[in-house]
Amino acid sequence: MQINTTIYNPDGPFLPDTKIGCLEFLWNTIKGASRNSDDLTIKDAFRCAMPEQNTKKKLITFITHGRAALISSIVIKACDHVQGFYGLNSPSDKVQKHIIWLLTESHFMYGGINLEKHTLDSRQPFGSDLIIEIIESQWFSISSRSNVDAETTTKIAEKKDLPLSIIIFVITTIEHALKGWSSAFFTCTTAKKQTISSGTFNF
Repeated sequence: MQINTTIYNPDGPFLPDTKIGCLEFLWNTIKGASRNSDDLTIKDAFRCAMPEQNTKKKLITFITHGRAALISSIVIKACDHVQGFYGLNSPSDKVQKHIIWLLTESHFMYGGINLEKHTLDSRQPFGSDLIIEIIESQWFSISSRSNVDAETTTKIAEKKDLPLSIIIFVITTIEHALKGWSSAFFTCTTAKKQTISSGTFNF
């Protein structure tokens, strides 16, 4: 059974700050999956969970682990792609200036960027090729596709439409990766290790 928070939750892919808000978010994800999916397993799981608090708790736990695995996968890809896309070899004063400019007013998400001149095409918001690279790598690369997000790929292909929540999610992971390079003492390699070990993000 696959339930993806980037597709099924109308509030977007990010958890609220409160514990109650998180539980409601995850349960709404399950309800959305049941409503929108053709998978009878998901519909049956939802019907069974409705009257059973213990079953409901197990489903929410399942979604939490699946969501964490998906986020870790995308964050790691973002770190790798950011490094290659912008040619970040090692922390330096020059790299820091580039990073600060990219993070200022979210310049990184625009198309037509000239990093050396610190210019962009203001007519191309969400036009960065890096956004497309990460989306293709995560959801459309056969070698990297995992069971945890295979249904998202199928839904996108069927509808021939990319949910706005996925674009926002990828932009946020790019921002996270860039923040990993925003200090000479904190590289993206460190950020990736912390992401995996503690589930923390620079969001």
